[in-house]
Amino acid sequence: MTLRKKIELKWRGLLNILGAFALLGLLWASVNKRSDATIEAIVVTVDDYKEKSLLSPGDVKNIIIENFENTLLDRSISRLDLELIEAIMIEDEMVNEAQVYVDNKNHLHVEVWTKKPLFRAFTSPSESVYVDDEGVLFTGSTRHSVRVPIVSGHIPWIDDDEAEDKEELMTLMQSIDQDPMLLSLVEQVHISPDGSYDLAPKIGSAVVQFGKPVDQEEKLEKLKYFYRHTIRRVGINSLATINLDYQGQVVCTRIKDKT
Repeated sequence: MTLRKKIELKWRGLLNILGAFALLGLLWASVNKRSDATIEAIVVTVDDYKEKSLLSPGDVKNIIIENFENTLLDRSISRLDLELIEAIMIEDEMVNEAQVYVDNKNHLHVEVWTKKPLFRAFTSPSESVYVDDEGVLFTGSTRHSVRVPIVSGHIPWIDDDEAEDKEELMTLMQSIDQDPMLLSLVEQVHISPDGSYDLAPKIGSAVVQFGKPVDQEEKLEKLKYFYRHTIRRVGINSLATINLDYQGQVVCTRIKDKT
């Protein structure tokens, strides 16, 4: 190897070392700058807000204020306990999951996933709870409400989670929620002490007599077919009852003529 080649290799090695030190210096400066930085903005995201969420971005900010005495603006990022903020969010009964992080613009992001009410159960004319798609009860917000089907009447499992009728009701309400036509049709489900169901449609004057919560899929298909193909012929406001509790048919009664 020539002397010139040896000198070139030494210079390359020296330059590589100097470059590594320079990079470490930049990283060190960046870390120090980051540790001295403060939160410049708070960005709150609530999934499905204005659709089926009972929690608004404003509610989330209020939770932060209540627990940290301010909105966390100008708080040192190095002293920020992100896991604590997440834990406080999850303590709220309407929150399923929360994620908190700081981006490269020093913005604090608080992302919240909330419980989605499947229906609202009235245990008395003035008392109600929301029920999500896993059967979890929660009271909801005093500031917001969402339009979901109502369940009333005999609902013993609201107070006793082991009651046998819970699964049948959850199956029916999930079927309604997942079907756009049924969701736009059914306003309320009323459960009698004998366990039979009556459905109150959003349109028309008839009560839909669903009967016991068996053969649910067949009954719902009959109801959809009736409203698609028959209700216009008989008159939407001329019926008193629509009975689905007969095998292979829908039996109706008309409203008696007023005399």
